[in-house]
Amino acid sequence: LAPGKKDLLCIAAGYVYKFNWQSRQWQKVSNGLPVQVGTTGFVLHPSNPDIMYVSTFGYGMFKSINGAKLWQKLDNAPKTSPGWGLDIDSMRPDTLYLGLGGSKGMYKTTDGGATWTELKEGLPDGPIGRIGLHIYRKDPRIVYALVENAEGGVFKSEDRGTSWKRINSLNPRPMYYSKIRVDPSDWRNIYILSSQFYLSDDGGKTFRSNSDMTPTYDVGVHGDHHALWVNPENGRHLILGGDGGLYFSWD
Repeated sequence: LAPGKKDLLCIAAGYVYKFNWQSRQWQKVSNGLPVQVGTTGFVLHPSNPDIMYVSTFGYGMFKSINGAKLWQKLDNAPKTSPGWGLDIDSMRPDTLYLGLGGSKGMYKTTDGGATWTELKEGLPDGPIGRIGLHIYRKDPRIVYALVENAEGGVFKSEDRGTSWKRINSLNPRPMYYSKIRVDPSDWRNIYILSSQFYLSDDGGKTFRSNSDMTPTYDVGVHGDHHALWVNPENGRHLILGGDGGLYFSWD
């Protein structure tokens, strides 16, 4: 869902698709992407929805500047591993973060993908698996990451990724999920997706799962959660996506 252009809907699911409101159908917009591409991350420019980025499984990163009519490969982006975590700075949209798998770590660009710098300070040593990440929209100096490592868990940066500090060891089944989201309007509300749904309301110091919530929380909600949208104008409005479909909450 494009910020500021609520009629633009995109899905990255193997390929990239845009919703055509005239035909009421999804249209594949993957010209320039590899034929057998697997998409692992997708972001839209916060003020210019014609600019899009997609990370792929083993093929690197791609960028479109014309609304997905054509994709161009970012040759200098890390491309030896799947890019599991991808997010864009809402106030400095040429700044993106990419979390890789296969011990490749985390990278940042400040020029729209032309060049990349590895981020290391405060992150664990040794083999690193998947990295999921999310930027706090209201103050992009704050970035949260889920890091798969023997000393992994939830990490927080307060200086746009220059340094990191582990704030929690939670990281359920990271080789399969590694999905973290922060409420765009309140940094204290953090969500971690897995077979269960985890929520923190104290900035990641503690988390509770659906089994700790109200008895009716998960009635009719299928497990295995893979996607979460938090309304930037109302942090209590959530859309949860998983193996059972889409679920909506307003509280």
